[in-house]
Amino acid sequence: MFAGYNTCAGQKQPPVLQWKLACELPPNASAKLSPGIAGPLAGIHADKLVIAGGSNFPEGMPWDGGKKIYCKNIYVFEKENGKMHLTSSTEMLTEALAYTANVSTDSGIICMGGENEKGISDQVMLLRYNTHTSKVDLLQYPKLPVATTNASACVASNLVFVAGGETNTWPTNGFY
Repeated sequence: MFAGYNTCAGQKQPPVLQWKLACELPPNASAKLSPGIAGPLAGIHADKLVIAGGSNFPEGMPWDGGKKIYCKNIYVFEKENGKMHLTSSTEMLTEALAYTANVSTDSGIICMGGENEKGISDQVMLLRYNTHTSKVDLLQYPKLPVATTNASACVASNLVFVAGGETNTWPTNGFY
């Protein structure tokens, strides 16, 4: 939601940003490679990277007649020896969901709104990695005042904020 650039007197060049592939999602049973996912529910909890839901076009791009599908899979990755390793991929969300506003907190990853084949969602849930069961717990929270997708979220002073996005009728300037 906010971006900044820190400058220092005497610094001749800005810091260099270097990207590298941290891990890959596994392919589904009928594919050799994962098509990837857009708009996943994602964040860090209990030192685990949790990636869930999202959407893709596994049978071709939309301009080639491919149909968008929404996913339910939950993937858990763990950093070991400097590399990310998939530790779990058998769990599922209760329903497919993508394009939520996500924020990582000490309690878990809060995911708000989003959409699926049924339309735009008002649900809010917490994805919490349970270190005792090695599973992801899904806890329902009170719903958003209005169904919203593609919003932004942040946490500050132990408060969660969600802003913008789209409703069933138009973009919103809502800030909760």
